[in-house]
Amino acid sequence: MPWWESLLFITVAIGGFVAYGYWSTHGGEPDYTMTAQQLAAEYQQNEVQAHGKYAGKTVRVTGAYMTSGVSLGAPWVILDAKREGLIGVSGVQCHFGRGDAASLPRFKEGQRVSVTGEVAEKMMYVQLMDCEL
Repeated sequence: MPWWESLLFITVAIGGFVAYGYWSTHGGEPDYTMTAQQLAAEYQQNEVQAHGKYAGKTVRVTGAYMTSGVSLGAPWVILDAKREGLIGVSGVQCHFGRGDAASLPRFKEGQRVSVTGEVAEKMMYVQLMDCEL
């Protein structure tokens, strides 16, 4: 086999793996579909067990919009935020890509919003990354 055929084969194979990785995380059905309250409650009840179940999984959550902001140029929204005791909070914080700020609609407090993203961890709120509406 000539060297250029080998190079072409390797290039096509790598491209296929990249495309598969993108579509397996950005296309198709989420691993779980639930309310933001349900996801936050599972983390509140047993964070270690919930993390083992959901970390790295694609989840579609629906909840009431509470607030939004921008961190390091990337927009985020918080769904179903609640105070739990004196210092605890629960809810889901959904992080979008840096280029998504202009395309996100303006939400009203309490508006039902559905977001799909990958569960990362809990830091005050359950964190969803690479989110899409």
